[in-house]
Amino acid sequence: MRLSRLSSELSWLKMILPVPPVSDPPTEPSISLSPAFPVYLAGEMVTIECVLPNGKSPAQFRLQKDSISIVDDATNRRSLRYTIQNLTSSSQGLYTCSYKTMVSGLWVTSSPSQSVPIVLTSESQLRLGL
Repeated sequence: MRLSRLSSELSWLKMILPVPPVSDPPTEPSISLSPAFPVYLAGEMVTIECVLPNGKSPAQFRLQKDSISIVDDATNRRSLRYTIQNLTSSSQGLYTCSYKTMVSGLWVTSSPSQSVPIVLTSESQLRLGL
């Protein structure tokens, strides 16, 4: 008896509070490096910027390096800037970002951005054109 009543109440709630399906994730953000070089030297500085697509409301960003989260920003904003002051070999890798935004009262995560690589080289390799 109780189970039947609970099932009936749940059905009623689903009718008055439908959860809209999210068929496609939000459009991916853009990501860029500044300065944008094919390779960097140890000790240089680089800023990674992740920007929402046009028309998107402020969102919460996640920046990942080699699929591991390095920044989870809970502040609602239109872009995220992350600066690496002193590049080292551990800075090398592929960076991507994504964002979470509210869709019909639910947090939905975007598709990830394209990846941008940070690759270090030595001054001697740079001089030799390698």
